[in-house]
Amino acid sequence: MATVALYEEDGMVLVNYGADPAIGIPDGTTYHLVDQSTLPSRDTRNFWLLDENGVVTVDNDARLDHLREIAEMPKPDFCKAVRDAGILSPEDAAIAANGGWPAAFDGFLSGMTEAEQSDARIDWSGAVMISYSDELLQDIALNVSSGNAAAATALLDTIYNIT
Repeated sequence: MATVALYEEDGMVLVNYGADPAIGIPDGTTYHLVDQSTLPSRDTRNFWLLDENGVVTVDNDARLDHLREIAEMPKPDFCKAVRDAGILSPEDAAIAANGGWPAAFDGFLSGMTEAEQSDARIDWSGAVMISYSDELLQDIALNVSSGNAAAATALLDTIYNIT
């Protein structure tokens, strides 16, 4: 018995542990015998790639993009993380966690119309979960990072514990 890796029709990498390559693999399917001990963590399976030498790796960029897309946290946890990152003072973090708009947030509204500013404040006051992908949050991270997109992404990755 062997560990076999192949691409399924949907593009996912299928790893069959303890397989007999002569049984169950459709004719004409390219497969590779792989060393099970070298396989990436199974929790990254949706992002596995299989190269022509039968080496299974992780498409880490796709994995991180997916984690960022689905990342969210309760507003109190978000405010604690932002406080711990030094973006808000403990006092401002408490105000923000309770739905208030701390003065420290005002700088993030520059360039917005009065209606957009009002919408941002209203949205914040009613928010329960804070999503990584929220447009205002992305703008705030970019502002805090002096316009450096890579630094803004790194900051949000830290806040949301994305590694």
